[in-house]
Amino acid sequence: MGVTEYKSLKNFAQWEIGLELFMLCDWERAIPIWCEFGQHANWSKATCAYALAIALYETGGEENLKEAQRLFSVVPTVIQKIGGKSEKFTSRKSRKFEVHGNRLLYPGIEFSYLLSGVPHTSRSTLFKTHSISQIYLIHVLNGTFVTQRILGCLALINLLYGICLRYVASRPGGDRDRRGSIACKWEERCRRVKRRHTGKLLEDK
Repeated sequence: MGVTEYKSLKNFAQWEIGLELFMLCDWERAIPIWCEFGQHANWSKATCAYALAIALYETGGEENLKEAQRLFSVVPTVIQKIGGKSEKFTSRKSRKFEVHGNRLLYPGIEFSYLLSGVPHTSRSTLFKTHSISQIYLIHVLNGTFVTQRILGCLALINLLYGICLRYVASRPGGDRDRRGSIACKWEERCRRVKRRHTGKLLEDK
């Protein structure tokens, strides 16, 4: 195997690691992965820039957010003349980021799902993803986000919810005898999240 083949293998490994770190919500560790991948991989520049922008955005911090905004603005300008589905998706989402006041709903998890990262994610992480969606749903139902965004947010939340349920149930050990207990644990987690965050929202109001 020559040097070129080893380089391609490394790029492929970085791609997979970056997606899995997104599903683990480990945004900070994903930054150097996507940064190096974008510098050395001969792949879609738009997709690489979008992935790095997501990692910076989700990590937070003033400097990270500034760089994320810059990268989101760059994405639509570097798509190929005949862009594939992933490039069209990243371009559309980058424009939405600006339209929605420099905000996106869990872009890392959505991006990983789009590129088939969910099937390789552990059950515990899927529970975490579901909890995040439930927290945001409480915010939406309490009217803390503008009306124009609610339907899109609810659609994405329901998608993440359904995807998580589908893969939690199909994991080893998630057979028919155990699916009832899995659902019970899931619903109990939802109730705890709702009680905690509903109370906080009422206090804020």
